[in-house]
Amino acid sequence: MRKTIGIIFSLLLVLSPLLIAAEKEDEKPKLTFELGGLVTTSDGYLGKVGKYLPMNEGIRPATSVQVQGMSGSTFYNLDANYRGDIWDQGHRFNIDFGRILEFKVDYTSLMHRLGHDTMFNLDTASLARSGVSHEDFNPTDEYNINYSEANAMAKLRIPQISFVDFYAGVRNQHRSGQYQARTLSKCSSCHVVGKTRAINNDNTDYKLGTNVRVAKASFDYSYTLREYRENEGAPTNTYLTKLHPELASPVFDSRIQYDSVDGALPFNVIPDTNKNTHLVKLSVPIADSSVLSGHYSNSRIENLMTNYKMDTSSLAAGFSMLVGRRGVFNARVNRISIKNDDVFVDTVEPVDVAGPYAGQTYAEAYPTFGSADWTRKSTYNRETIDFDTSFKYRFSAKTKARLTYEYKKIDREYYEVQTTTRHTVVGRFDWKPSRQWKFAFKGTLRATDQPFTNLYTAAAGVVQDYGVPNPFAGQQFYDFHRAREAHLTNQPTDVQEAKGIITWNPNYRFSLTVDARYRWEKNDALNFSVWSNDIINPGVNLWWTPANRLNITATYYYYAEKMKSLFAMPVLEGCGGGIIGGFPGTLTDMVDYDIDTHTVFFKLDYVASEKVSLFGTFTYNYSLAKMANLVLDENQLDSIPAVPPSPFDFDGISEVVEYSDLKMGQAVTDLGILYSFNRSWATRLVGTYYHYDDLAPYLYDETGKAFSFYFSAIYTF
Repeated sequence: MRKTIGIIFSLLLVLSPLLIAAEKEDEKPKLTFELGGLVTTSDGYLGKVGKYLPMNEGIRPATSVQVQGMSGSTFYNLDANYRGDIWDQGHRFNIDFGRILEFKVDYTSLMHRLGHDTMFNLDTASLARSGVSHEDFNPTDEYNINYSEANAMAKLRIPQISFVDFYAGVRNQHRSGQYQARTLSKCSSCHVVGKTRAINNDNTDYKLGTNVRVAKASFDYSYTLREYRENEGAPTNTYLTKLHPELASPVFDSRIQYDSVDGALPFNVIPDTNKNTHLVKLSVPIADSSVLSGHYSNSRIENLMTNYKMDTSSLAAGFSMLVGRRGVFNARVNRISIKNDDVFVDTVEPVDVAGPYAGQTYAEAYPTFGSADWTRKSTYNRETIDFDTSFKYRFSAKTKARLTYEYKKIDREYYEVQTTTRHTVVGRFDWKPSRQWKFAFKGTLRATDQPFTNLYTAAAGVVQDYGVPNPFAGQQFYDFHRAREAHLTNQPTDVQEAKGIITWNPNYRFSLTVDARYRWEKNDALNFSVWSNDIINPGVNLWWTPANRLNITATYYYYAEKMKSLFAMPVLEGCGGGIIGGFPGTLTDMVDYDIDTHTVFFKLDYVASEKVSLFGTFTYNYSLAKMANLVLDENQLDSIPAVPPSPFDFDGISEVVEYSDLKMGQAVTDLGILYSFNRSWATRLVGTYYHYDDLAPYLYDETGKAFSFYFSAIYTF
């Protein structure tokens, strides 16, 4: 509260001399002051109805101030809003001293309410006495991030060198609060841990620059220093002791780098960083109808904890020219280069204290594994060429067309998919045969060679039990990973999209727009499956003014997405029946994943009289998503290689479809009235109702409701 009052008071203090001077010069500013209160009540889960809103119970104050005016050659404008909570406010202040010195300052804050994962779904037990368990150290904590951003920008124009501007700015983003951090222990079992992670960080930009204009050419240079600082320490965890989960014996010491004997160790560490950016922009007219533009940027990010650096540079050029009296040609090319430091990973290599390999490290016991230390080559390292060109032609006052071609090539230095190329053609046609009708059509064709793909992600084939000889007998986990063959992706090689828009505007009181989009995506370059995705997105928007003082807006949009993808579930019982129990593989099936969303919006504004205005909005969203056509062959998992072999519990796997069935409904309604007593005094009353209902309660059981009532008195002079 003190912070809010301080911000508003400081801005008003700056304006006070100008307001007094304006009164003396008979330059009265326009000032509106609103003071009121906000009453809120809520019930249930607030993560959806109040995701970015404080929901403090009871009455809290709310106020706003708007000031605009001139004092001599000085123009000023203030818009300050405080909505009853330090994390729900926004302020903006501009002042211009005769176009010589200009200041712009703004501040905003909000809260982001986060969820709390119970992690109950992680608890599974195997018949070989291994499994997964969870432990939430802070089960009652509520998680949210409080966010604020302050910006200040100054621009100086010296009359004697009017072709040069100097500018400087500061931006600070501050985040505080807490969220859920996770880590896990291995070998005695998969023990997943959740702990509260406090954050208190600042992301601050310092910017200096100048802009030079000569004739119609312009040159702009800026330098930005960004400093990120985390002021809270990382959480710690004491990991479980390294034990074989079935034999409860320390035969796995060489496989895990740390455990309980190392004590509490930090995790979820956030490093401090610095980023330096240089940016140059240039625009030069070549002729009366042509312009050449370009920019060059260079930035370096440095991790202050490890001293590793990443360099990024971008060089771009653009050209625009008129073709005749009706055509416009544009072209642009951009080259981006990213270089990241190599990292040498020096692993801790403990030795086994028991078992047949006692006294040896893992690499010594299994020479085919290779060294446990390696140099990490960054997958960020790449060079990108992005080129596009377009031609727009106006056939007549009623008809125009535009054709665009885009080319993009990504050369990655170390990633398995090294080169990706993409070609895109976009065409648009606009036709307005009369004042009442308007048509537009847009089509897109895109072809991509080697899109970003997870190579060798899933094993081919199915899980086999001990009914057949184990071809991997005596080998280790890394052998199974190396045997994976199937590529998976959610990126298409081919895209086709069509969008049409029709607008009917019979008179100045009515307008109806209908649009529809269809997008077809496919990737048939995978080695074990074909991925596809179809999107249908029609909508209608209506605007109607049946009377001079009544405006109605209504909108409906439908979004449907159907994805066909290879469902891959890796299955491995790693500790039953000896060191390796059974042949690990993947249960696979082609499935559909369907998403449907309905969105309705309605708005009404009615000026009942010179004193009374009514307004209201209603928004409703209903969405569902579900996996369909999933068929897993239970016979492929008829037993687990425990000691002795035991039946496999297939129920947990067969419930995948059920748990993918997600439904939600969300509605927001507000109604309000503005009553003006006279030119100076008015009152505003607004009621808002939020409702969120998760229709899959067996999974989340998240239902929330909230109601707020706002009332205020407004004084304008």
